[in-house]
Amino acid sequence: MDEQEQAGLRAEIEEQHETVYRFCKISGLNKSTVYMVLSGRYPGDMARQAGRIRAALAGDSPRAEKIRTVIQREACALCKKRRACDGSPCARIFDAQAQAVMKTISQIG
Repeated sequence: MDEQEQAGLRAEIEEQHETVYRFCKISGLNKSTVYMVLSGRYPGDMARQAGRIRAALAGDSPRAEKIRTVIQREACALCKKRRACDGSPCARIFDAQAQAVMKTISQIG
């Protein structure tokens, strides 16, 4: 990962979350690891960690997945078709709702 990619990743984080600290808090990623990746000093697999950061920016974080799971569980418990459904017809709705919750959390920090 070169300096330009590091700067781009930092800019994307700051665009979505204002600060790296807030991004780490919301995504659940380790703050030290994120800062080391952004500075180019991560001693391990830099590409793997950068991929995890990008996934979290896209909303694919452990916290987002937990939120989505709770939304789905509650919605399916209230649904009249719950016994004849595998949850896939509503998957896009659950994903959108989880993303909206994550965005709201990032804004209120």
